[in-house]
Amino acid sequence: MSFVCRLHIGRGVTLECRGEGDIWMRCLSDHSVFVQSFYLDREAGRAPGDGVHKIYPGAYIKVFDLRQCHRQMQQQAAAVVNAPPGQSNTGGVTPAVSEYCSKLA
Repeated sequence: MSFVCRLHIGRGVTLECRGEGDIWMRCLSDHSVFVQSFYLDREAGRAPGDGVHKIYPGAYIKVFDLRQCHRQMQQQAAAVVNAPPGQSNTGGVTPAVSEYCSKLA
């Protein structure tokens, strides 16, 4: 099955780091590819990790914003610090953001 997927992906995608940590993706394939991106979720008004985004052939699109990720981590850290004793508020997107950011490191 993975062989069939690779045939459809074709030339794949390229990732480019621009500015101070923004990641842009270009779809080189003749077919659409699907990506999970918390940045695109936010831009689309969806919950983080809600689904995947279809990227069309030839598209060049921003898929990650380092400043946005940093702000979210700061907000989550502040929520944990300000939580009542014995209650650490680590729900929400904390595990997902941490995992997503660590994959880029």
